[in-house]
Amino acid sequence: MKNTVSKAIKIGLDDSTVMIYGESGTGKEMFAQSIHNISSRKKEPFVAINCAAISESLLESELFGYEEGAFTGARKGGKPGLFELAHGGTIFLDEINSMSLNLQAKLLRVLEEKEVMRIGSDYVIPLDVRIIAAANENLKGKIKNGTFRSDLFYRLSILELHIPPLRERKEDIIPLFMHYITTLSKKVCEFKLESKIEKKILNYSWPGNVRELRNVVQRYLIFQEVDLDENEMLEDNNELDNDENLLDLKQINKYVEEKVIQMLENSGMSKNEIAKKLGISRTALWRKGKC
Repeated sequence: MKNTVSKAIKIGLDDSTVMIYGESGTGKEMFAQSIHNISSRKKEPFVAINCAAISESLLESELFGYEEGAFTGARKGGKPGLFELAHGGTIFLDEINSMSLNLQAKLLRVLEEKEVMRIGSDYVIPLDVRIIAAANENLKGKIKNGTFRSDLFYRLSILELHIPPLRERKEDIIPLFMHYITTLSKKVCEFKLESKIEKKILNYSWPGNVRELRNVVQRYLIFQEVDLDENEMLEDNNELDNDENLLDLKQINKYVEEKVIQMLENSGMSKNEIAKKLGISRTALWRKGKC
């Protein structure tokens, strides 16, 4: 994450379009907002929209705006789109992978021409907007199956940032859990996490990433229990902590040695021949037999 943040800072100091990759809940919008906040556009608007949360027809009018009478229900006097509202600043297009091919073509034109045309209008509006897009899946795969335009992909992917999922940075889980305990708790007191709870949250896959972890902490502060989906638990690599489950390597080696010596004896070899074969003395062979 330190490397990711370091890269994001360098991206923020540039003004090129950015493509952010990350699973749901990893903090893509937070990174986009931070990139805007350290850029030369920081005093101008930061406008964010989730492309997956709005229908195609509504998304088009939200992005590009419309003129009065452009369609049934259009607002009197028309409405500026988000690109216009973000003029001089940054627009963040989250889950752009869900955008239709039709809208992708219109977005590409905005990128190339640096201008936008409202729905129902016959004139263009010049734009000065930085675009940061985000996706929760690999866009190259969508290009191969024909659901994402390659020309738009290469226009958006001048700079790329990949945010790792929480399960791939397990060393962050406990500090983040404690951070949210501190920030979400109304009580100011020293808090210590029980070892069994630590073990449980470390062995969870966190499909909802940091957003899910924050929700779990909120529930924990209310009910004093960690509520996790048992189906998302990772294989417990610490199950061998109990003494009865510990594997004794000395016992394993002793067992293997005995089996090898027994196999050689069964083949008709003498003690001297077996000792020579194993590269040990006759006395050492005798000791092994006595152990």
